Amino acid sequence: MGPAATRPVVIIGAGIQGCATAFFLSQRGQPVIVVDKDHVGRHASGVNAGGVRRLGRDIAEIPLSVAAMDWWNQIDQLLDIDKGFHRQFYVKVALDDAGADLASRRIQQLHKAGFQHETWVDRDQLLCRIPHLTKSVLGGVLVEGDGWALPWKITRAFHDKAVALGAEFRTPVTVTSIDRSGEHWQVTTDAGMIETDIVVNCAGAWGGRIARMTGDVLPIEAHAPMLVIT
Repeated sequence: MGPAATRPVVIIGAGIQGCATAFFLSQRGQPVIVVDKDHVGRHASGVNAGGVRRLGRDIAEIPLSVAAMDWWNQIDQLLDIDKGFHRQFYVKVALDDAGADLASRRIQQLHKAGFQHETWVDRDQLLCRIPHLTKSVLGGVLVEGDGWALPWKITRAFHDKAVALGAEFRTPVTVTSIDRSGEHWQVTTDAGMIETDIVVNCAGAWGGRIARMTGDVLPIEAHAPMLVIT
């Protein structure tokens, strides 16, 4: 984006993506309206494992995840919170030769692409870090500096800072249609219509539905991973 537009940017979705986008735009003096059919952080952004990682990312995601880690390392100062990010490490364990070979090829692929953050650690190094792992482990791929955060805390902090900078949140408000009107967009909701130059789709699992309103195709599938709390 260039200089701040006069019409507010409309962000659809008040999860961490929507709240963070609202915050950074508001920092630049851009008027922002965020709409969400529920409440701030109501869905995945409020109840997830809180992992903050570069490990195992698709190669196309890595530049963004590396850049994002710079923000995570200063998140307390950015959002005026305490212990927003717990910096530790992430590891993907190799239990057999096939896993070790896969790890080796992955590290080589990243190195060729110019990324050095994933490294191999052998059995002894791994057991020193995580003593309760099975002794039959061969090693693993490690990323120092990855860690975790409390999802609701971070999402809410982005929301609060965005509001303090002038962002407007309208919840619960459902978007019913998005139509082109000359050079602008008309975002129709069950609480009225908003005219904007820019619509940002941060609707998460509902992003495909929002995209279809503009004529775009955004294939999204929901997959539920397993989470074990110990």
